Amino acid sequence: MFPVKHVTLIKLTDEGRKHLPEAKDVFVKATEVVDSFDGKILGIWATTGRYDFVTVVEYPTAEAGLKAYTTLLETGFYLLESSDAFDMDTFLAAV
Repeated sequence: MFPVKHVTLIKLTDEGRKHLPEAKDVFVKATEVVDSFDGKILGIWATTGRYDFVTVVEYPTAEAGLKAYTTLLETGFYLLESSDAFDMDTFLAAV
């Protein structure tokens, strides 16, 4: 297996918006979840528009990414939309 990169679009729920003043604490907890599944946050950005945040996270396996994803959903703070991401060399080799 090779590491899997996930691009995740994050929208806060009503519950998540209530906790916005505690964003730093929520971010620390989310980072702990990612770390617990051997993930590595490659980038996280606050955005304007349809989504509130975008992250790029690398996990050792797709299963580890899925477990982290479902654990984060259990908080009720986020709606997540995630896609696997491939570098262009990998994509071009596949087509």
